Amino acid sequence: MNFLEQLVDYLSYLSPFVIINGWEKALRVRLGKQQKVFGAGIYLRIPFIDEFYVQPVRLRVVGMPLQSLTSKDGKDLSIKGALTYQVVDIQKMYNEIHSPETTIINIAADLMSEYCINNNFENVDRLEFLHKLKSCINEGLQEFDYGIQFDEFRITAFSAVRTYRLIQDQHWEHESDEDIL
Repeated sequence: MNFLEQLVDYLSYLSPFVIINGWEKALRVRLGKQQKVFGAGIYLRIPFIDEFYVQPVRLRVVGMPLQSLTSKDGKDLSIKGALTYQVVDIQKMYNEIHSPETTIINIAADLMSEYCINNNFENVDRLEFLHKLKSCINEGLQEFDYGIQFDEFRITAFSAVRTYRLIQDQHWEHESDEDIL
């Protein structure tokens, strides 16, 4: 099956036409240097000369992984979030960043970490802390212009609990099975 998929991909690469849907934009690169942006429609493509990079321009949602952070006053926090964004300038995006989702996840994670490190959690209302955290990330994301419009950051999971970390070393190895029993 893998061979058939590769064959279909190769044959589609030889196709002289590219179809861009209404919710997409495309960046055509001709001979590796001339760039032009295309909207919805059917376009002529010269095989081996033109390369089309197609991106949806609809609103996207990307989930962030759970982060374990420590506030300024030493409280352990676990926070998970989601970001909404859309591509507004496909040419700028392709020229400035490699992977949009990875880039914005890492920028938001950095802003979240920075906020928690510099702010106390203990004597503050939890909702106020979360609201300020959300505002800080939303404002911070607006400073980055990669051809992406950031819509909103939302907190999807939050907990303030004591965490325990198990540290292993080589001294836990047993010489025989009798030591375990």
